[in-house]
Amino acid sequence: MILSNYQALLVRPFEEMSGSWTANFPKMTPSVTECDLGFDSNGVQLSVVDYFQQQYKLTLRLRGFPAIEAGTKEKKKYIPIELCRIQMDQPYIKALTEQQRSGLLNLTCLHPQDRRERTKVIGGQLRDSTAKDAAEFGIQINTLMTEVPGRVLPPPKIMYKSYEENPREGAWNMRGKVIWRGAKISSWAVINFSKFVPPQAVQNFSNKLPELCKTYGVLMNPNLAAPPATEINGNVEGVVKHVIDSAERNGNPLELILCIMPQQENKHLYATVKRLCELEFGVWTQCCLADHVKKCRPDYIANVILKINAKLGGQNSLLVDEQKKQLPLISDVPSLIIGADISHSRVGDDGPSICAFVASMDWPFFSKYEAIVQTQKRGSEIFDDLYWEKDDEQGRKQTGGIFKELLSSFQERCNTKPERILYYRPLKLLAGLINPKHHKLRNPRRRGLE
Repeated sequence: MILSNYQALLVRPFEEMSGSWTANFPKMTPSVTECDLGFDSNGVQLSVVDYFQQQYKLTLRLRGFPAIEAGTKEKKKYIPIELCRIQMDQPYIKALTEQQRSGLLNLTCLHPQDRRERTKVIGGQLRDSTAKDAAEFGIQINTLMTEVPGRVLPPPKIMYKSYEENPREGAWNMRGKVIWRGAKISSWAVINFSKFVPPQAVQNFSNKLPELCKTYGVLMNPNLAAPPATEINGNVEGVVKHVIDSAERNGNPLELILCIMPQQENKHLYATVKRLCELEFGVWTQCCLADHVKKCRPDYIANVILKINAKLGGQNSLLVDEQKKQLPLISDVPSLIIGADISHSRVGDDGPSICAFVASMDWPFFSKYEAIVQTQKRGSEIFDDLYWEKDDEQGRKQTGGIFKELLSSFQERCNTKPERILYYRPLKLLAGLINPKHHKLRNPRRRGLE
């Protein structure tokens, strides 16, 4: 019930009740109004239904619903929800459903010109509604938007195998192109988790995928290592084990599992598939939504191939300047590019903060990255494990942390230490990063290289 999603529910009784008022109600009763919910009134046990009938001449219609519980432990109050109204303009701080998130994205994904016009309309409404108050303070609100000077940078040229692409308006496609370096996929399988995708659609998609892989320069075995599997009853671990075991019995350890996901309400299924296949069994996965599989459009399959190729060790493209070793601040000396961010749990969720790092590992290029993800104490914008020092049992100084791990990986893969580090974090955190009091961020380059 949506009422239970509010931490503090503000309600206002109907006009039939004397003394219109507003109050906070933190919870709802487990029992229904017409059953055992009642209280003592002047020595007489009175039900909530009878109380409102005698006191306010109101006959409750929604007697099968819970009531809102307020008051104290000693003197509780029960208000039937049909006599309440939710106060307007309350923030909704609980998690949105997938359908709500999708609707919100559709609402906010506007063409810039449409967004400008809508903003002007809303701004005009706000200006008109506050003009009288603003005039009392001698304030006038400009009707024009602020103009900010800007420039359009030329897009970088992209190198495919024997072909250079010039992106136009931030977009391009794969028609007529062969990727820079294609992976080889010898053993793969398909699991269908959607009851709305028939076996024929699964077979059609399974045939089309290796066919287009060949077109784009990826060597994918046209034959499945195990028969296509279907699981719509939630036994994810069972079907994954079955498919992996079937492939191994045929002498073909799986490299990739193509997972067909339900169109909606698939978040938990997706997390389970990724955890089981990639973390526990060490098999790459590529998830595809049911509607896309049924349509089997070549442009969608092309995007899927790019993802599969990158996961299986291939390289889709290079920047032309990257290939020619003409990138400023990167190509001249061994350079390490690091990106980092911290995401926090939403309000009302007690989960930890999640910090993530990615670092380039293929200088003089920057197309392959190593990722590190870990949790830490909720709310902190400073990485707990960026760098650490401690003495072992023999009194010898030991060092470690995320920075040192990334630097060691770079040296191992590129056979050299980085001479330059480019470290990216969100702009909102710069004030914290330049504060010298944060001991874990003092000269991280020098400390990490120790």
